Amino acid sequence: MAALALPALIIGTAASVGGQLMAGGQKAAAAEFESQQYAQQAQAAKTAALQDETARRRDLTSNLETIQAIRAGRGVGSGSPTAMAIYDSTISRAEDDIYASKANYAAKADLASRASILSQKKASSSLLAANLGALETVGSAAFKYGKA
Repeated sequence: MAALALPALIIGTAASVGGQLMAGGQKAAAAEFESQQYAQQAQAAKTAALQDETARRRDLTSNLETIQAIRAGRGVGSGSPTAMAIYDSTISRAEDDIYASKANYAAKADLASRASILSQKKASSSLLAANLGALETVGSAAFKYGKA
C-alpha cells in the first residue's frame, strides 16, 4: 500500500497543479478579452463624440443660414444689433450643447478605458493567483510526503 501512496500523491498533486494553472490561464484570457471589449467601447465613444459634434455643428450652420434667409427675405440687414444678438445667442446655446455632449462622451470613454485597465490587472492577478495556488498545492503535497 505504501508503495502506491507516493505515486498517487504525485499524480494527484500534478493534476491539481495542472488544473489550477489551466483555470488561471482561462480566467486571464477571459479578463484580457473583457479588456479588449472595454477598449473598443472607449474608442466607439470617442468616435461617437466626433460624429455627434459634426452633426450638431451642421445643425447650427443650418439654423444660422435659415435665420439669415428669413431676415434677408424680410429685407432686414444681417449686421443689425438684433441680428447679431440672435446669432450670438444661437451660437452660444449650440456651443454649450456641444460642450455638454462632448463631456458626456468623454466620461463614457474614460469609464471604458478605466474598466479596460482593471480587466488587464484582473488578468495578471488571475495568473498570479493560479501560480500561488499551484505552489501551495506542491508545498502541501511535500508536507504530506514528509509526514509519511
